[in-house]
Amino acid sequence: AIVASRVHGEKLTAPIRFWPIPWGAALVAVAGFPLLFLLVYAVMSLAGAASPDWQMTTLAAQLPPYREAGLDEPYPTSFLLVGSATLSILLGPTVYALAFAGHELGWRGYLFTKLQPLGLARAHIITGLLWALWLSPIVLLGFTQNESRVVGLGALVIAAIAISAVFNEVWRRSYHVGLTAIWAGCFAAQLQEGVWRYLFPDTALPMGGAFGVIAVVVWGLTAIALLYLPESVRFAPAPAVVVEHPSAEPPVE
Repeated sequence: AIVASRVHGEKLTAPIRFWPIPWGAALVAVAGFPLLFLLVYAVMSLAGAASPDWQMTTLAAQLPPYREAGLDEPYPTSFLLVGSATLSILLGPTVYALAFAGHELGWRGYLFTKLQPLGLARAHIITGLLWALWLSPIVLLGFTQNESRVVGLGALVIAAIAISAVFNEVWRRSYHVGLTAIWAGCFAAQLQEGVWRYLFPDTALPMGGAFGVIAVVVWGLTAIALLYLPESVRFAPAPAVVVEHPSAEPPVE
């Protein structure tokens, strides 16, 4: 965002705000994303697209042998379950949010704001497509559970549009980079550090996983719910100057 504004010789189209954090809206993400992931994987289980491994053998295999850890018995399942869930919740609004601060400055603070004159639907779709292109090396280099890169890339595109729309709507109702960074961080923490990848290690596209059909439906419905909130609903006080629809053309008097 900073480089683009230098090249084009213009300022960002909305104020950059990282602090203070609107904690009410931040807590919605802290509590909401674990519940949404719980909903996604519960539906997967009911639909037969995933089955839980209550022993969490995948996570246990990544830890030091229990005797080296000073234990007389294997790691308790409750410890693995509660510990990984707690860690992901704590990392979301802290470490992950800090990592996403620059990410959200560019994607929401600059790009999405610049695309808004095209209309919300087009702005959401274009932002999501570009975000998917940016994330595509994750799939193309094989860092997915699905063996088909074509299916993985298609799922990524659809999921990126839905998830990006969620963050876009949070930005549009707050113009607060710090808040959208927390929302993005809470999502990513559940995706990368959450208990789900260990509790459901056998999920696969197209139905299973955080980018599968079931998950995309949940992310899409979340975006739609935010989109259709009354315009008066704000997640943070509006800044003194906000350009809703920036234009390169000067106003006509």
